Parts: sequence; structure tokens; C-alpha cells
Amino acid sequence: VLPFPSQVVYNRVGKCGSRTVVLLLRILSEKHGFNLVTSDIHNKTRLTKNEQMELIKNISTAEQPYLFTRHVHFLNFSRFGGDQPVYINIIRDPVSRFLSNYFFRRFGDWRGEQNHMIRTPSMRQEERYLDINECILENYPECSNPRLFYIIPYFCGQHPRCREPGEWALERAKLNVNENFLLVGILEELEDVLLLLERFLPHYFKGVLSIYKDPAATSSLFADLLMVGLVLRLQMAFCLVKVKSIWKAPKGNRHKQGMPAMPVSLEGTKAQGNWSLSGEPKSCCLGALPTISSRCRLSLSQR
Repeated sequence: VLPFPSQVVYNRVGKCGSRTVVLLLRILSEKHGFNLVTSDIHNKTRLTKNEQMELIKNISTAEQPYLFTRHVHFLNFSRFGGDQPVYINIIRDPVSRFLSNYFFRRFGDWRGEQNHMIRTPSMRQEERYLDINECILENYPECSNPRLFYIIPYFCGQHPRCREPGEWALERAKLNVNENFLLVGILEELEDVLLLLERFLPHYFKGVLSIYKDPAATSSLFADLLMVGLVLRLQMAFCLVKVKSIWKAPKGNRHKQGMPAMPVSLEGTKAQGNWSLSGEPKSCCLGALPTISSRCRLSLSQR
């Protein structure tokens, strides 16, 4: 067990499981009595010098022991005369993170504390339903290499060169990880990460793995998330039934109903609620559902 650190910062990388970890931290903060300091700012990771000074001042004056969490690139507290906290973070396979963020920007997810669906309201419809394969192959700005350079700046820091893909940013990120981060976990091995956090920071994370594995302990916090998941599954089930009825119609009527004259296959039974769809209908139904591409396969399982 390491000496008890009274200042911990989780500068969480977006779309790397941080929502789950923060929900767990809410339970743990009540259980262990530490000060969980969160932020409502989700889209400002790069800060000016004055913004860095102000944020570091606010964090440093929080009641200790505290764990501060926010989407923000690494902050060097000692540069501004503060005590450097212990840093932790979780990353994931960059391709998986990119895919998760691609669909999050279009169709959102549920933030129970804000009680509304998060998405990008200014996005045009043709952009919202843009097939990800086309985005990559046609080199759209959202899918070009500079936009994929996302994770490293969280460890490189606030220097302008940290925003530029290259060896300098990579080496600085590695140096900061070695000198300032107690643990950088991998989302694909989350249970092992939680176990290590429990061992390294027991005053904050003791019992976290048991809570994570116990549905009853997290049911109230995850209720909104689960409900939205159920709603989306029901919407998809309705969509598939609708598509099936359209494809039973004569070919001449398909175009009138907004469907292309090409084959589509459906498998499963309505009673079981298990469906899979392949083909390329240009539109599905019910708003926040992606266009189905012939190069992918969607599955719905009723649980």
C-alpha cells in the first residue's frame, strides 16, 4: 500500500469508460468520506495560462482528501507553485475510442444528471447519417489523421506542441506518465484496473470491484442509462418489423415507402426479440438511429 495521497486527479480521456468510473466514484466518496470534485465542463481540454492558474488554484483549495475529475489535458501544478497531485487515467484502443466518439457525436447518450439526450444539434442531417466507412475512405476532416490524435495530449499537457502529432508530443507524454501518473489503465481490462486502483489507493477505491460487479449497488445510478438502452432496443425492434413489412410489399411500392429496390435479409423471431438485419435500406426509423450500411451488420438482443 502506498502512502495515502490527499490529492488525486483523474483527467479522464473522453469515451474511455470514464462515465462508469465516475458513477463508481460517487458511491465510493459517500462510503469512504473523500471529497469528489467534478466539473460541468466537458468540451474544454486545452487551457490558456490564466485558465490553468485559475483551475489549479480552485483544485488546490478544495477540501482534502479530494479526487478531482474532468476532461482536461495534463496540468503541471508545480509550474504554478502548487503541490503536484497523484494522477490516474484510463485509455482504450484508439480505433474503438474513435468509433465510440463518432456515433456519440451523432446520436448521443444519456446524462442522467442533465436529464436530456446529448448530441450535436448543429450537425446537418446528411452529416449525422454519414456512413463511417465513407467518412474514412473519402478522408472527411472528422476522420482524417489529425483528428485521430486525441489520447496523447491528455498526457503530454498544455504546451502548444502537444496538439501536434509527432515524436515530441509522444515523448513528453511518456515522460509525464513516468513522473506523474500512478496508474494508466486500459478500458479493455477494466476489472484488472479497478483491482489495481483498490490496491494502490485503498482510501479512495477500497471495495470498488465488488461494487462494480454488484448490480444492486449501482442500480439507482445506472437506472437512467439502462432505461435509455431499453428504449433504443424497442425502437430498433419496431424499425426491423417495419422494414420487414415494407419488403413484403410489391417491389413497385417500395420506392414510395422510402426503401431501395434491393434485397435485405432479416433473421429472428418477434416473440424472442432477437433480430439481425443486413442489406442497405437508406433510412430506418425513429430519429436517433444510424443508417444501416451493407458493410455492417446490426444485431438486437432482448435481455
